Amino acid sequence: MLKEWKRIRQEKHSFRRLFTDDNFDLYVWYTSPHNLTITGFQLVYNSDGCQKALTWQQESGFSHLKIDEGDKGLNRSPILVLDGLFDYGSVVDALRCSMKDLDPDISDLVIEKINEYTKTHPVL
Repeated sequence: MLKEWKRIRQEKHSFRRLFTDDNFDLYVWYTSPHNLTITGFQLVYNSDGCQKALTWQQESGFSHLKIDEGDKGLNRSPILVLDGLFDYGSVVDALRCSMKDLDPDISDLVIEKINEYTKTHPVL
């Protein structure tokens, strides 16, 4: 089950929350701490031994990227790189279970946007 991290670093002109469990990291972005309108989210999940991130932002839409962990040398900073198919079949069922205790405003929006993504992008 996704649990919220209460103390995360905040950006100056926005507000975000982080929920994690063994399968997912879910970042949710809001307009501000005083205006809890969701403006985006990023779902980080594992697929085929690689971490991937499905991101939706109100202003820019969707992206689906793989997290490249960097090499074994000095370049160890993770970066996001282009990736192919979103693993809808295995991700959504597990995500629904993980989000059971979340506020429905969050869980409903995340599922709605994932379903919207699958209408215009390739999925497994």
